[in-house]
Amino acid sequence: MIIKQRTVPKELLILRYLDKRMKLLEVDRLEKLEKGYAGELQWDYLMTNGLSSPNYLMMNDLLLTNSGGHTFQIDSLLLKRKFIIFEVKNFDGEYFLENNRWYTIKKVEIQSPLIQLQRTETAFRRLLKDLGINIPVEAYLVFVNPEFTLFHAPIQSSILLPSQLNRFIQSSNRDVYSISAQDEALAEKIVSCHLDKNPYERLPNYSYQELTKGIPCSLCGKFLFPYSQSYIYCKSCGYKESVEAAVLRNVLEYQKLFPDKQLTTNGVSDWCGGVVSEKSVRRILKKQFISQSSKRYTYFI
Repeated sequence: MIIKQRTVPKELLILRYLDKRMKLLEVDRLEKLEKGYAGELQWDYLMTNGLSSPNYLMMNDLLLTNSGGHTFQIDSLLLKRKFIIFEVKNFDGEYFLENNRWYTIKKVEIQSPLIQLQRTETAFRRLLKDLGINIPVEAYLVFVNPEFTLFHAPIQSSILLPSQLNRFIQSSNRDVYSISAQDEALAEKIVSCHLDKNPYERLPNYSYQELTKGIPCSLCGKFLFPYSQSYIYCKSCGYKESVEAAVLRNVLEYQKLFPDKQLTTNGVSDWCGGVVSEKSVRRILKKQFISQSSKRYTYFI
């Protein structure tokens, strides 16, 4: 059973939005985040489809801090008799280990992901102590990409290679365990410590004026055009979307990019680039939000 679902990281979401509306300088950062998130989703799929759901509790995408002031992230945390930390990597290509150091096949040294895992495990143990929880902890470094190869990997280690994942899940299923109310309370206690604001986010600078206005296609990212009174469409890929769905999707993007701006008919109309009439925008906002009046204008919450 999943106690905390994974969501798209705010940094990735913002970069996705900006990439459609401006010349993004952080393209490499966006690609790296997309790849990492895709790997995490692949791991979620393997776990949710492989594990017997009554026998475990899963918490995804945790951002935690302990009494030592250490803030750390956990990709996936499993509770089944013990806590199991999974650090998920979506590496591809060939790597090798030499004297506990990590290298690409071209012998370019990279930061050891095992050290990262060890630091996370240590920080989590400290948090459990802070909370008065005395349960064993294990930690694994998980590689989900089938195109990944690691030469000289130790036989007995906390590394799970792509060819080992199914066997690991099957082994976990053989350990039959019934989740108790106490287990659920422990999981909820951990989740309650999750931090909403990520101090590691690296958001680029941007302004409203420099962003292209319009409604991007949800399939190809090109901007949509009027099709009928009820639909707009993409000239590039042919995708059609209802006006209401497209406007609401664009409103969500507007609120994420500019959380301090009030939601007004004029503001949303301008953000949609004139693709949808102001009358239609007002109707959709009145239907989906609560209107509030100030001395100068009406806004929506």
